[in-house]
Amino acid sequence: MLPQRVSAHELDHVISELHQAPTLTAGLLIRFTGLASIRISGLAGIKEIKRIEHLIEAGSDVDAVLALIALTLPQWKLRQLAFDDGLWHCALSRCRALPCEFDQTADGCHADIGIAMLIAFVEAWQMASLDSDSIVLLLSVTNGDTLCCDNFY
Repeated sequence: MLPQRVSAHELDHVISELHQAPTLTAGLLIRFTGLASIRISGLAGIKEIKRIEHLIEAGSDVDAVLALIALTLPQWKLRQLAFDDGLWHCALSRCRALPCEFDQTADGCHADIGIAMLIAFVEAWQMASLDSDSIVLLLSVTNGDTLCCDNFY
């Protein structure tokens, strides 16, 4: 499931809005859930959106954000969630088995745990969008071997 196409400007606007918000509100979380529900089809997706809405109503913001990440970007998992010097630091990863220095994470930092997680979510969304834009060419060499030519720009 690939993330919905949004422009880099829109993502920057969302991240700046999150940085300016003092705390995570139900309205802000419902807005993110609405973005996810646009892309979800089928009974299982609808049930998961309803579950996220119930978590929001119950005030379980962290659980709602984790469920939203799992639904929208299933290849991304929570790698680290830490509180240091008054700020929450959240890191999402596609390769948690890699050592930290080799892993490319999506990071969020904020005084509110839910907003830190949403900032990391938006960054992961942006990284996943860039990944889907890359082109991989597979060339068959004359001896039957396959050569992979990634586009790394």
